[in-house]
Amino acid sequence: MRYKILGDRVKIIDSYLIPKAKYSRELSSIRALHPTCRLWHRSEGSIKREWATHTLAYSLHIRRDKTADCDLNYELRWYHNLLYWIIGNIALLFIK
Repeated sequence: MRYKILGDRVKIIDSYLIPKAKYSRELSSIRALHPTCRLWHRSEGSIKREWATHTLAYSLHIRRDKTADCDLNYELRWYHNLLYWIIGNIALLFIK
């Protein structure tokens, strides 16, 4: 898995290629190398839902140029949090 640590987010490159069963392991690998990253202020469930939402959008051919990579933001606005909670939980049911 390739990723970049940026000022306000972690970008997972080609995130749609990673099956949801490996999300926890991949996040743990990043956390082990970057334990002070501000992303870890969020819950793992919140991070996984954001990632799953991007993967679902990619699989539905929605803005593939934007959804092929997943930008895991350090902080979410309340409406993004709500959106990822709703769509992310649905996405986790359907994506592989």
